[in-house]
This record gives sequence, structure tokens and C-alpha cells, in this order.
Amino acid sequence: MNTLEEITGLIAVIGVFGGIILSLYFYFRARNKERMAMIEKGMELKFNRRVNKPIRTLKTGIFLIGIALGIFIGYLVGSNTDVNEVVSFFVMILLFGGIALSLNYILELKLKKYEE
Repeated sequence: MNTLEEITGLIAVIGVFGGIILSLYFYFRARNKERMAMIEKGMELKFNRRVNKPIRTLKTGIFLIGIALGIFIGYLVGSNTDVNEVVSFFVMILLFGGIALSLNYILELKLKKYEE
């Protein structure tokens, strides 16, 4: 019976990775067909690269700091109150992650105004 569970688990893992690989394959295939059709019609390809690298790393850094604060505050809330620790972790992670992304949005708006 133990080998049947192992085989079932292996099939599930192969299925998940196979699904991911197939999804990526069809995504890139469709994107390539679309671009080739645009080239055949004589349209100009414009790649929208709005987010430059410094802003993307700023967003990632602020988001990770927010997540870390959420984990820390969730631990403090969960250990010092009667609230379920798992709930406090998830709530604080989502709260501080959202605050971090909102702060990043405000900073990006100020940077755009400064650049103009």
C-alpha cells in the first residue's frame, strides 16, 4: 500500500510540473505567432518596458520589508494575545505587504512628478 501512495504522489508532482511546462510552452508559442503576424502585416513592434530596474528593485525591497514586518508583528500578536497564531501571521503579512505596496505606489508617483 505504501508504494501505491508513493506512485500517486509521483504522478501528482509530474502532473503539476507538466502542466506548468505546457502552460509556458503555449504562452510563448502564442506570443511568437502574434508577433510574427504583426511583422507580416508591417506593423511596428513596440515592447512596453515601463518598469525600469531601479524601481522594480525598490518595489521588491519595500515589499519584502513589509512582509518581514508582518511576520514579526504577527508573531508578537499571536504570542501575546489569545488570537490564533496562524490567523495573526496571515493577517499581518497581508496587511503589511499591502501597506508596503501602497507606499511604493506613492513613492513612484512622487518620482514621476520629480522626473517631469
